[in-house]
Amino acid sequence: MISDFGLAKDLDHEQSLTQTGAIVGTPSFMPPEQAASNRGLIGPASDVYSLGAILYNCLTGRPPFQAATRVDTLFLVLDQDPVPPRLLNPAVDRDLEIICLKCLQKAPEMRYASAADLAEDLEAFLAGESLSIGPSELRDLIGRLLRPTHHITILENWGGLWMAHSLFTLLLCIVTWLMDRPVLQFAPLLAVMAAMVFLCKAGILSGLFYLATGALFAAAALMAWLPDWAMLIYGVTLAASYFIPGLVFYRRRRNSLRTSIHPNV
Repeated sequence: MISDFGLAKDLDHEQSLTQTGAIVGTPSFMPPEQAASNRGLIGPASDVYSLGAILYNCLTGRPPFQAATRVDTLFLVLDQDPVPPRLLNPAVDRDLEIICLKCLQKAPEMRYASAADLAEDLEAFLAGESLSIGPSELRDLIGRLLRPTHHITILENWGGLWMAHSLFTLLLCIVTWLMDRPVLQFAPLLAVMAAMVFLCKAGILSGLFYLATGALFAAAALMAWLPDWAMLIYGVTLAASYFIPGLVFYRRRRNSLRTSIHPNV
């Protein structure tokens, strides 16, 4: 059992030891969803993360994230990936490093589903047996690339607007296409410019926008190949680039509100 007396309350006095507005918990061992105050994502996988942070500390002599202040540490938890334990302690076994890093994935669904699953892999490691997971560096790289940043809570508030914007964009491009006017010679550059905008969004807001970036660059090539259909191709691609993320963030927002209203549902 692990107890943190920094969260204790003195029942004999009116003032509690944990002050209102204080960061409740130890940032270095806190999962990203707790650091972002996303109650809808907090669950068993959050405990798996903290167990992984403890294991990381045991293997390297330091927590996965540690900065000069608690707030700076929270930003590291939200935005950065931990240094692989073997870089800090070459004596760490590769399989044990894999177990530890799986616990510390930013996305809860990429961690062990339960502490029991974590225990099974630890027991397999101790017995010299194969793990239930492999290194899968490519999968982890893609997962880190596409995961949202701590700005995700802001994006959730704009999901409905983005879906409306996507429909307006599609309608405008369809009307332009149906006017039977000569297609602009440099119309593919519109897709290139939009792709660069989404590339910036991907780096700042969420890796999900890398998919939109790739789709728009592909659309630019397709528009140059099929000039008579260029505006329709651009309209459909740009609308999808807004609508799909908008739908994702809208659903996240709706689920968060439902959880806050009915926490036990």
